[in-house]
Amino acid sequence: VYCLRLNQELTGVARLPVPRVNGYPPMEELRADITYWDGKAYVWPDSGMVAFDTRSNMLTVVLPADDSQEHREGEIWIPGRNGALFKIFPHHIEYIGDGLNAHLEVALIPENEQIVSLDDTTYLIGTEDGFVVFNSRQAEDIRELAIPEPVFSAVEIKGWQKGLEVAGGLSEPFVMKPWENDLRILFGLPFYTRRVNMRYRLKGFEEGWAPFGPIYSKEYTNLPPGNYEFQVQSALSGHIAAFSFVIEPHWYQSIWVKLIAVALVFFLGRLALKVHENRLARQKRRLEVQKERELQRQRVFSKNQMLQAEILNKSRKLADSTMELVRKNEMLIRLKKELGQLRRKKEQENPAFHLQKMIRQIDRHLSSEEDWHVFEANFNQLHNQFFTRLKEQYPELTPGDLRLAAYLKMNLTSKEIAPLLNISLRGVENKRYRLRRKMGLGPEENLTEFLMQF
Repeated sequence: VYCLRLNQELTGVARLPVPRVNGYPPMEELRADITYWDGKAYVWPDSGMVAFDTRSNMLTVVLPADDSQEHREGEIWIPGRNGALFKIFPHHIEYIGDGLNAHLEVALIPENEQIVSLDDTTYLIGTEDGFVVFNSRQAEDIRELAIPEPVFSAVEIKGWQKGLEVAGGLSEPFVMKPWENDLRILFGLPFYTRRVNMRYRLKGFEEGWAPFGPIYSKEYTNLPPGNYEFQVQSALSGHIAAFSFVIEPHWYQSIWVKLIAVALVFFLGRLALKVHENRLARQKRRLEVQKERELQRQRVFSKNQMLQAEILNKSRKLADSTMELVRKNEMLIRLKKELGQLRRKKEQENPAFHLQKMIRQIDRHLSSEEDWHVFEANFNQLHNQFFTRLKEQYPELTPGDLRLAAYLKMNLTSKEIAPLLNISLRGVENKRYRLRRKMGLGPEENLTEFLMQF
């Protein structure tokens, strides 16, 4: 594309520089269509559009929003002189200018539409068969031809023996059954002086118009239920004829069935939720019963264990008491026997031998370890292995120290402890002192309180 300008004498040509446009190569490298309209040269390269203003020598990009509505719909417009326009159709041309709307029954070369202005009213039109000269002053206004509106001749519905006559129009939408969704619509334009191109669209199914062409029927199959309006328009006028119809839904597609289905789904959902909640409640009750049974079993087991321990303790105490009674009775029998022998002796005999023998028996009974073993077992059971823990922490303690520690833990006084150890009160105090020293207690610490808390 080059920009050339003639001189005033029309004897020479000067080349004008063309500014660059972002996104486009230099104009000298483009091959494009050029049209002149309203003081601007419009250049159509492979994509987009730019406009060169011959008055300001400015080259600008034409945005889609600044283009005409007709061009955005894919229709072809070619500008003429004084604001006139040529609207290009596949089989004819419509001229719009100077208050005139003319119909030209010529077909331009597809993808190479050319109209050259010879003067203000004369144009040279390139067609597939050659060239045509058009003079706008001699054109006949299409409005003077009294172009009628498109009409519907018939509507053929599947399953019907004859078509539906809709030539006179219907006062309200035609209602069809759900299975009557295959139909063929016949339409036309009663204008017999020339061939007329038509276009159509079915609103509710397709929003865009079909391209103009010699089409006078349209068939649809398997249309879904809904409201439709079939519109037809001719290339000679802007009148639109419409045929409205409604395809009823199947019974399972009706709003009531849908509402019932929604309600049923909701009911089943609530029922399933209720069943689930009942199952969870039963499981919870079953777990609670099992837990209660387990707790009851544990309580019974614990109670049995306690009863068995109590029975065992009482049995042991009974056995210990019985053995203690046996030992005491045996000692008393021996003392009674010695006293009997002493009574039978003559007065001159010395009774010291028998008295000494009884004293030895009493001492042997007092120093017996059997009573201590019984006490130690009962004490350990009551005080959580007291002797074992005390021996582990203070291994240097003697059995005598352990006895004293047990009596002190029972909070017995020195006076009460003396006869139990068969020693004097002074001896008890000495043993307390030695026990405090072995345990490493200071003078400010109380031995009895320490052992009671041990």
